[in-house]
Amino acid sequence: AIPPETQLFDGVFCNYFSLGFDAKVAYLFHHERELHPERFTSPLKNKIIYGEKIPYCLKGPKLSKYCKVLVNNEKGQLVRLKIPKSCRAIILMNIQSYGGGHRLTACGCAA
Repeated sequence: AIPPETQLFDGVFCNYFSLGFDAKVAYLFHHERELHPERFTSPLKNKIIYGEKIPYCLKGPKLSKYCKVLVNNEKGQLVRLKIPKSCRAIILMNIQSYGGGHRLTACGCAA
């Protein structure tokens, strides 16, 4: 049984949804772009600025302490997905590539 205080996403999303390391990098990038739009004048500069945010996020928390992921099994029942203890990012996606074209899966199978 799911505790009543649990927050569940019940809807449709297109593209991807991430938690943890990469989400923090994207947030820092977005925040700086809002503060200083004049610095973001080309795709190459954007990639450099994005890369500069990575070191600030390397010591992020391990998500297994903070997140529970529930998925439907083949019978339609919600079951808890095991999150490795060292996991620092979770990406839920329904597209073939992520983050500028990177493929996280091979042949449509989970990575």
